[in-house]
Parts: sequence; C-alpha cells; structure tokens
Amino acid sequence: MAARVLKGMGLSLEEVRCVIEEIIADRDAPGRARARAVQVKQDTGVERVEPIPFTPRVRKALTLSLREAVRLGHDYISTEHLLLGVLGEGGSAASQVLTKFGIAADQVRRHIDRELARREVTQDESSDLGAAE
Repeated sequence: MAARVLKGMGLSLEEVRCVIEEIIADRDAPGRARARAVQVKQDTGVERVEPIPFTPRVRKALTLSLREAVRLGHDYISTEHLLLGVLGEGGSAASQVLTKFGIAADQVRRHIDRELARREVTQDESSDLGAAE
C-alpha cells in the first residue's frame, strides 16, 4: 500500500530511487558488511556475514510502525505502517525524499488513512454482496 500511496501523491519509483541514491551516496553499508565478514574470517577462519544490528533510529522507526498499526486497529505491520514509522522517526532518507518533493509526513498519513477507509468500504461492499447471494 505504501508504494500505491506515494505513487498517488505523484512520486515515481525512479525519481525516488534517484533521490535516495543521492542522499546515501556517501554511506557505504555494503562496505561495512564486507569489513565485518573479513573480521569474522580472521577471528574464526570461516567467512560469513554477521547480521548488522539495528541502529537506534531503525529500532525507533519499527516501534513507531507498531504504534501506527495499533492506532489503526490492525493486528499486523505492513508497508503503510512501516512508511509512517520511518517518516515519524524524523531525519531518515525517506523524510528527506518527501521534503525534496514538497510532501509533508502528515499528507502521507492522510493519504494512507483515506486508502485504508476506501479498502474497508470495498471489503464491506464485497461482504454485503456475498451475504445477499
């Protein structure tokens, strides 16, 4: 749903990808993962990539995602909750992308709420049709 909402707000995947690449160009996460694998190999003789622990910002975004799911009365976390959590975290690349395109986090929240309401109406109508048969 998150991709559909962002597309509905006029963002294209290619434009977003380009902006994200600009924002994180100086970050070398794969390089850090390789360095960690090399360290493990030196210590144990076996090369394997250790999981990179969540940063405090990622943990905060996941916690906010859970809060969004609870706020919406959902018993699952999906893309819409993750998007809202990432945007709620603040200085993330996702927030910077939206700012670059002139979109505020509250606009995204309103679009998600509308999309969820539309989904509920469609499901209710489908249920009513099934009960009538």
